[in-house]
Amino acid sequence: MIRKAAGIAALVFGVVACTSNDSTTSAPLPASASGTASTSAALVSGRAGKPTGITAPGIQIPNSTAQFTVHVGSSNVVVTGGDWNTIVATSKVEPDVGVEFTSGFNWNATTRNRFQYLADRIAKADSSHDFDPLGVATGITNDSVVTIVALYNTSDHTGTLTGLKLTITAAPGKTLVGTGEFFTTADSSVTIPAKTIMFTRLEVPVVTQPKVVNGSREMTDNFHYDRFATA
Repeated sequence: MIRKAAGIAALVFGVVACTSNDSTTSAPLPASASGTASTSAALVSGRAGKPTGITAPGIQIPNSTAQFTVHVGSSNVVVTGGDWNTIVATSKVEPDVGVEFTSGFNWNATTRNRFQYLADRIAKADSSHDFDPLGVATGITNDSVVTIVALYNTSDHTGTLTGLKLTITAAPGKTLVGTGEFFTTADSSVTIPAKTIMFTRLEVPVVTQPKVVNGSREMTDNFHYDRFATA
């Protein structure tokens, strides 16, 4: 099956980006530029009084007015820096959906709380109830392009993903930036518990450095997966 990425954000190494409806990654907009505001602050209690742990592993938003948007079907999940960076290790996030990380994803207690919050927002926005890889963040570090992906198993049964292909292109002209295949064998397949979002970090070599257009790089993630089976 083929899916186009539906999301955006910032990466562990501090690349900040935002994605439009066609899953194009570009520079961040001020929070006031978006028509969709963050309305889920009530999901979290025990926030920090000011931005804290901005460099925690995972998604990094450098200031309170920057934001990232994850496109979930026809809905937008918008998270501002002020919203994200006040969730800390001691915060309490009410889980609406399970959260797990694949091997190699660097995280700590602050990361987990922030991704639980993001997962809950994604789950509330999802109405398709279909398995769909969601591109959350894409950026360049050294000679690699790194994408954080949310793998959402909406079913009531454990699911197994085999054969996920990621292709990243850039404007203008859909230039190939990088491509790679993951979880290609039964031994390397990913098992996702029921009602759980598995976050994974995918890294591929850069084929072509994307051009900077109007001060930002615009990149698009496209996914193809061979099989998602529930038990």
